[in-house]
Amino acid sequence: MDISVGVPVYNSENILPELIRQFKDALKEFEYEIILVNDESPDKSWDVILKEILSNYQFIGVNLRKNSSLDNAIIAGLKYRKPKWNVKNYPLLY
Repeated sequence: MDISVGVPVYNSENILPELIRQFKDALKEFEYEIILVNDESPDKSWDVILKEILSNYQFIGVNLRKNSSLDNAIIAGLKYRKPKWNVKNYPLLY
C-alpha cells in the first residue's frame, strides 16, 4: 500500500461523489486505499459510501454507531488501514 487516507464523513452526501472522483484521479498511479468513516451522519452519506465500496476494493467504509467527533472518527479509520510499512520496520521511530 503506497497511500492510505482516512476521511471522516458527516453530512457529506452531496460532496462525496466529487471527493471520490478526485481521489481516484489523483491517486490512479498509486496503490492506495481510502477509508471513509461515517460518523453517524443524519443524511444519506452511508448510502454513497456503500455504493462506492461495493464497486471499488480500494475504498473501505466504516459506519460508526454513534456520533463520535472528528478526532475519534479519524482514529477509527486508522484502525482499518493496511500499511505497507509499520513501526517495526523503522526502529528509529520508537
